[in-house]
Amino acid sequence: MRIWAKRGLRAALFTGGMMTLGAGIACASPQGNAVTVPVRLCDNTIGTPIGQFTLPCFDQTIGVDDGLIPAPLRGPNAGLNVVAPIDLSGNAFAAGGQAVSHSTSNRQNEASRSGSAGSMNVLTPLQFNGNAFGVAGYAIANNDSTTTIKANRPVDAGNGNAVVGDLVVPMQLTGNGVGFGGGAGETHNTSVLSAESTGEVHADGQHKSLSGNVFDLPLALPVEVNGNAGGLFSGSAETHGDSGGRTRRGQRPQHGHRGRLQRHARLRLHRCGQHGQHSDRAAHPGGRQRVHHARPAAGRGHSTTRSAAGGDITSNGDNGTFAGNVGQIPIAPITQVFGNAAVAGGTANSDTSNKVDDRAGGDVRTSGRHTIGSGNLGGIPVATLIGFFGNSFVGAGQAGAFAPSEVTQRVGGDQRTHGGAVLAEPIGITDLVSGNSIVGAGTSSAMADSVNHQTVGGDNKMVVSGVDIPDVPLSPL
Repeated sequence: MRIWAKRGLRAALFTGGMMTLGAGIACASPQGNAVTVPVRLCDNTIGTPIGQFTLPCFDQTIGVDDGLIPAPLRGPNAGLNVVAPIDLSGNAFAAGGQAVSHSTSNRQNEASRSGSAGSMNVLTPLQFNGNAFGVAGYAIANNDSTTTIKANRPVDAGNGNAVVGDLVVPMQLTGNGVGFGGGAGETHNTSVLSAESTGEVHADGQHKSLSGNVFDLPLALPVEVNGNAGGLFSGSAETHGDSGGRTRRGQRPQHGHRGRLQRHARLRLHRCGQHGQHSDRAAHPGGRQRVHHARPAAGRGHSTTRSAAGGDITSNGDNGTFAGNVGQIPIAPITQVFGNAAVAGGTANSDTSNKVDDRAGGDVRTSGRHTIGSGNLGGIPVATLIGFFGNSFVGAGQAGAFAPSEVTQRVGGDQRTHGGAVLAEPIGITDLVSGNSIVGAGTSSAMADSVNHQTVGGDNKMVVSGVDIPDVPLSPL
């Protein structure tokens, strides 16, 4: 008892000190800050043998003033704009007692400012919500959270050149449950995370030399680890989640034909194992194949992630020399790890759906009439989808996983030039590991339902003497 009391006192003193420090740092408004970090730590609980404790709520915005940023990156049109919202709320930690958390939040963040010819937006929101960890205790986390951040940075380079970029990395770790040493973790989670950094870029190199050239690097990289369940050494875990998101790097979805790669994949797998056998699609000879479905959830979990980066680009190199050229490399990789269940001497069930909308890049327009080396376009849109979901692994015990997934990716857009050349190299990669069930001694079930739409690139056109000449990519992958 005394040990727990001492630890609780230490934790309280530490938390109070952090709150005092945060209050001193976050006295300024986020307006005018090159780096802004809104922090929320609320509704977290700890269960102990002497009762449940709710940690104090910390909700402040920490900003780094422009004056602390190197001169080339600060000012009213600052080149660097970093916004990193952090939400660590609604988690339950049980250590020898019961812990129950309830959290509801809706956080809106606006980070718009005028961009410069060398501007960079960096958005890195983090959600660590609705997780439950039970060590010789019962942890229950109930969470409904939404985090939205938008940054608009229009850039007008005039007769100069521009190098711009957007880095959007939404990270979602929600609704995971772990039970250890006779403990249990149960989650009921709904989480939405949206991060968008958009803005048009304009430059003009007419009648100029080495002017009006633009290079754009929009990156949208959502990372999701949601609704996984693990039970170890007589522990148990159950997750019911709904997680999702949207990542945008670009303004409008385009529906081009040439230079576009589409992936429409629908996967539905049932793989069920017997005691001591590796499950497969075919029944094992000499025995019956049984199907064990995950226990139905009272409240199903869902996660949504939305991300977007970049926007349309316009330039003009008419009557110029090496002017009005545009290069764009939009990259949108998605990493998903959700709805998996694994046990080693315990029980784990996961019932989590996931939805992702990821967009990068936009349309590009320029011109290079009556010029030398002007009005050329080059684009390498890259889209990758790596997923590991709806898998069930049993060393000894029982596990079930059910994980529907829906993913939409649009990377790049239409490219059009008058008098110049177009080079486009779209790349699309999808690699999914889902719906697998492996059992050593116990029962296991797994089901994954995946719908993926992947569009890379758009219409690429060169206009010569008023005639449209479609351009075919060199080697679409």
